[in-house]
Amino acid sequence: MSCGSTDCISTETFDSTSKPVFATGRAWRSSLRRWIEAVNTMYRRRRQRQALLELDDRLLADCGLSRQDAIKEARKPFWK
Repeated sequence: MSCGSTDCISTETFDSTSKPVFATGRAWRSSLRRWIEAVNTMYRRRRQRQALLELDDRLLADCGLSRQDAIKEARKPFWK
């Protein structure tokens, strides 16, 4: 298709039946749900690792951990 002006848009490049990936509600909600679950998992990991540091040596020994193991675990980034 040939147009004389630069404002001309070919209708052949657009398909009225095709939709962007996130145009459907189900795909969008699914992506949002996975993102929220990932954030919740990272938050839980951070909380649990901080709680591990608050345990005394006797309780850590009951879990089979040393103080150094607890410190090493608590220093891990929240996304790992």
